[in-house]
Amino acid sequence: MSLSDLESAIIEFIGDVLVNDCARPEPTKVMRYHGTMPDACCTDDGVLSISWEQGFPSKIFPQRSTDKCVGAPVYTFNIRYVTCWAGLTDVSPEAVVMPDDQWDADAAMLADVADCVARQLLKLACDPISPDPFTAAILEQVMANQFQWIDTTPVRPGGLCAGVTWRVYASLKSGAVAS
Repeated sequence: MSLSDLESAIIEFIGDVLVNDCARPEPTKVMRYHGTMPDACCTDDGVLSISWEQGFPSKIFPQRSTDKCVGAPVYTFNIRYVTCWAGLTDVSPEAVVMPDDQWDADAAMLADVADCVARQLLKLACDPISPDPFTAAILEQVMANQFQWIDTTPVRPGGLCAGVTWRVYASLKSGAVAS
């Protein structure tokens, strides 16, 4: 078990949720990334990435511990899903045409995806009994009751991409030795 293994398990869980619960196509790219993946990496089917943001000691999950020698490391993970966002069309000195219908449809899809995945993350944290292998892969790696959905935020349109970021806390059962 390692931080990178947990990243893989979480992103595979989210990928499965996107396809099977949220009715989205399989993302074109699914990967771990170090930091925030650039917005230039979006597709119509979406790009799904995960990175860890910070780690800290915790005696009582998920609170930061003031005692540096007591507790287990807790990590914050950012799971990011971005799809293409329509740019302005027919930009000329006479007119700028905005794709309002496309923006509305894409915003609605992203709002529904945000809620769909958030509900599954909440279920994973609060009612984790499930026969599916994606849930099992996460539960095998985290300490008992030490997985929590934090929040969901929009990734505002930029670089012709827009999307959603979900953040979760998790505490690994054990860590790997870096090679």
